[in-house]
Amino acid sequence: KVLAETAWGMPQGGLHNDWALVSAVKRGNVLTVSWEGHEILRAEDPEPLSQGHAAIGTFDNGIMVPKMTIFGQLVAREPVEAN
Repeated sequence: KVLAETAWGMPQGGLHNDWALVSAVKRGNVLTVSWEGHEILRAEDPEPLSQGHAAIGTFDNGIMVPKMTIFGQLVAREPVEAN
């Protein structure tokens, strides 16, 4: 299910393989995506997932991510039973 889409397009005209700072932040039920510090998408999820996976997708284009750092904050953790 697609939560949100944007008509924003990556700026063209720079050098091939330029570096860019892209961030995606989920706080509660709000997801924001920023490009070089400028918010390009904000969406409110009426039924946010408590856990899951992060993904980046493209349509009719390509993306190369040579270095990615994912930060998270552990809010609550269920105890794990020892075997």
